[in-house]
Amino acid sequence: MKQSLASRCSKVYRYLPTILILLFCLQPILDILSYWQDALKIPFSLSFVPRMIILVVLALGGYVLSERKAPYLLMMGILGVYYACHLYVCYTNGLVSLSTDLATYIRVLQLPVTAICLITCLRCNPDCMEAIQRGILYTMLILALSFLVSTLTGTEPHTYTDKGVGIRGYSFWPNAQSAILSLCAPISIGYVIKKRPDKPLLVTATIVLALSLLFLHATRLSFLCMIITSLGMAIVVFLTRGTPKKYAWILLIATALGGGAYRFSPMYTNQEDVAEYTAVKNTASGALLELGRIQVINGNSPLLQYAGIVQWPDGMEAFALAQPLEECSYNDISASDWRSEYLAYCQSLGVISCYDSKYYFMPEEAMTVIQALTVADNVYEKYHGTVAFADYVGDSWYDVYLKRAEAYGFALEGVTDYEAPLTRAQAAKLLYSALDETEFPLVHEVSTVSDVNTQTPYYDEIMALYRAGVMLDPADKTRFRPDAPITRGEFAVMLAAVVNPAFRICDEGYTLQIPEPVRYDTSRLTPELRKDAVMYPLYTFFCGGLVRRFGIHKTLLSYSYTTNTSVIINERQWKLQYCYMLMDESTPASRLFGLEVTRMFYEGTSYDVENDFHGIYLLYGWVGLALMLLFLLFFIGLIVWALLKNAKRYFTIDSGPVGIALIATLIHAYFTCGVLRRANTLFYLGALLAAIYYLVVIKKYPDEEFAERR
Repeated sequence: MKQSLASRCSKVYRYLPTILILLFCLQPILDILSYWQDALKIPFSLSFVPRMIILVVLALGGYVLSERKAPYLLMMGILGVYYACHLYVCYTNGLVSLSTDLATYIRVLQLPVTAICLITCLRCNPDCMEAIQRGILYTMLILALSFLVSTLTGTEPHTYTDKGVGIRGYSFWPNAQSAILSLCAPISIGYVIKKRPDKPLLVTATIVLALSLLFLHATRLSFLCMIITSLGMAIVVFLTRGTPKKYAWILLIATALGGGAYRFSPMYTNQEDVAEYTAVKNTASGALLELGRIQVINGNSPLLQYAGIVQWPDGMEAFALAQPLEECSYNDISASDWRSEYLAYCQSLGVISCYDSKYYFMPEEAMTVIQALTVADNVYEKYHGTVAFADYVGDSWYDVYLKRAEAYGFALEGVTDYEAPLTRAQAAKLLYSALDETEFPLVHEVSTVSDVNTQTPYYDEIMALYRAGVMLDPADKTRFRPDAPITRGEFAVMLAAVVNPAFRICDEGYTLQIPEPVRYDTSRLTPELRKDAVMYPLYTFFCGGLVRRFGIHKTLLSYSYTTNTSVIINERQWKLQYCYMLMDESTPASRLFGLEVTRMFYEGTSYDVENDFHGIYLLYGWVGLALMLLFLLFFIGLIVWALLKNAKRYFTIDSGPVGIALIATLIHAYFTCGVLRRANTLFYLGALLAAIYYLVVIKKYPDEEFAERR
């Protein structure tokens, strides 16, 4: 009788546990390669090819070894038909990158492929269950070694790199690292308790190591999963037969210590920083709303011009304001600061911007060349009523400003480093060149400046500004320091004096003409447009990418015109709203089969959402999300069925940790994008699902064997 293919390959069965352990150990090593690939700026992926080989070997190996081919054929049929539909929808929306979209899909389909193939391994050799547990334990040990080496060598990138908080070892994705640690902890603890119940020091060391890794990782989710693991495993130990109860007490003590340590943990400090950051943003929010109101009164809101409600004047009248801000509203400029009045005026005009996302102006920081060019472009365009290269898109965000400066005739010759500090002489050149020379009449008698001569770069521009009454320090009229870097505060003072003659120094006997503000007819200004214009500075500052991509009105509608700062500054919300608006402008079939991942990138920023279930819907539509949920619910249903049928049989030191690990992993999937679309995490999740199937469907328990013998 002819043997099946699986029967002919049965000799491989005894090697399966060793192969699985090697595959588990390979996962964190590939993560380390991904980290160093990024850190060393290596242009090609060091982990993609090995992961693809692993996936192909798993799929082909599982198919060959399995006596049941139908699940494999059904899985591949569903995945193939679905992707054909998804790809068709992407083409109708304008496919950008097939390779990127396919690579993302391959990562996602790793979950069903891994789970089904590992189920086959467990059918072929039950020892594979222990291999999965050991593989996860070894993963945790490799990650611990990564934590140690990165810390001792000073190459630790930290979980929150910008704040120096947390340890993540050599991991490219902190959220995926947190999910893997949260999955490894209960499995490792349970396995060591089961295998070495008579080794209290070993068990205690495993508990301390597993929980410490989660604590040191320093995310809120890793801390939550630390508590879930320690408390959950204590309950498992209490309820399972034959397990030393002393380990439950050790776990309860660990829970109490872990909870008490929160006040002294990096997470607590990080949350304090977040609270302070939000408070600063709240102050900025109020200032930006006031700025929007002032801009509507002055008629210089960009929305009013775009809508044709006002026609901005050119010349010096473009800088005349009916109602400027009473005082500067930057978070780091006090009302008593001598520069406040100048900055308030420049703010009201909208020709200069803040330094960072905290709405700080940083007046003592050096003004950079590109920052100054951007301001000079704004001034030139306001004065001349023209904008060059409006639709130009370059490789860098400032390329368009360089092109405009060249077109306007005031690009700085010989400058190649645009992030370099701007000199005071260069500042004089840029601001003088932004207006016509007739706007700088003689009002201040000065023939020489002690440190300026005809050999000084931009001598003519410096002297013209001096004679026009534009100078930085009225108390020191004898020195200019042309080669010294100019601070942002000094530049703003010079800018205000250039565009507003009222700020200039005028000698007795000279008069300056101060333009009268233009009164705008706002009778055609609808309440909706007025509201949009008032909120324009707020949303442009906090959600600039969304406003530039979809327009202010669509962005405001997506946020329901909220002024709640905590919502507006939330990065998760930016990404969600971006993708929802992207979905709205796509074909109706996109809601069924999803969007192309490349379309979620704009201006070099990824708006791929930070919630895996949202992410699956947006990438693969309702159909893709339904398939993913049905797959997960099948295994969750197995757990519920087993506990309802015979909880005493199925609730063991093997199954308890698997349940805790699954809960921790699904929590990460809901709150992060580190599970359902990450190849490394999906491998471990697939192993969890396979373990559930084995424990409920495949494994023979002692009471079952006794019943069969009877």
